[in-house]
Amino acid sequence: PCVSCHQDKYTKFVETFNSEFNVLISYLEERYNNIVSRKDNKLTNLLEQVKYNLDFLKAAKGIHNPFYTMEILKACDANLTESEKLTGVEIEGQKPAGLTDNNCMVCHITIEFPETTGLKDGRKFSHKVHLEVVRECKNCHSEGPHPPKVKLEEACSVCH
Repeated sequence: PCVSCHQDKYTKFVETFNSEFNVLISYLEERYNNIVSRKDNKLTNLLEQVKYNLDFLKAAKGIHNPFYTMEILKACDANLTESEKLTGVEIEGQKPAGLTDNNCMVCHITIEFPETTGLKDGRKFSHKVHLEVVRECKNCHSEGPHPPKVKLEEACSVCH
């Protein structure tokens, strides 16, 4: 159904986003379930918020507003982290990519970046080389609303 409006290029994006979304939901639900049995008055509000948000996202499927979905998932992660600290429960394993600083790849993993790209002033540079060296999108691009802005002066001056 999404492809009828958004064309074929979104097919892979929708599939990948849904897959990553399910990983994030499962990860947060497992953490919630590990801590919910230890619930006390300090935790009640935090855990109720987590449960409400996870149920809401599962019902809404997450794909219709990926930015808002990611904000809610990060809020769940923060509430669970606080709850885990209060109860002494330790997180096992690594957080999924969507909950780390480099969450751009939840959506952008399916996008093929151009070998070379241009700046507004007409200069060209290798996007591929910069991805290999810099590694994290946020080091060169602003986070938040799209399209992200390039942080030219501050980002480029670190290496150039």
